[in-house]
Amino acid sequence: MIFATIGTHNIGFERLVVKMDEIAGWIDEEVVIQIGSTRYTPKHAGYFDFTDEGGIFEHLKRARVVVTHAGAGSVLDALSLAKPIILFPRLKRYGECFDDQQLELTRVLSENGRAIAVYDAEDLESAIRSVGDAAPTGQDKNRDLVTFLKGQFAET
Repeated sequence: MIFATIGTHNIGFERLVVKMDEIAGWIDEEVVIQIGSTRYTPKHAGYFDFTDEGGIFEHLKRARVVVTHAGAGSVLDALSLAKPIILFPRLKRYGECFDDQQLELTRVLSENGRAIAVYDAEDLESAIRSVGDAAPTGQDKNRDLVTFLKGQFAET
């Protein structure tokens, strides 16, 4: 299962949701999208708007790959479960956020081999295919990173 999540931001994320729904229309794998405040209603993928942390974790546990905006909470949750991650950051130029702060986390995680960075919706399909059945990064390896990042976010 491919799980796509856009977080709890009050601005929708049509660029990600629409493309993931399009991919769901032809891929031979279940796709579930957390659409949040997005106005687009998926036609091919399973979807929901919001759920509690337990609900998100259930989807994350089932997922073969996680496609997510580069919000710290979503990234930390996927890292803690050692899931392959495709980061698709919200961008200011599309009105998806107020600033481009998600770009820094995307850059750092992709440079360190912890995630695949995708900035253009047309590249999502190839990124998903590139994950294949590759083994995820080990949970033990991610544990220190998750602890460090949680500490950094607690200080701000």
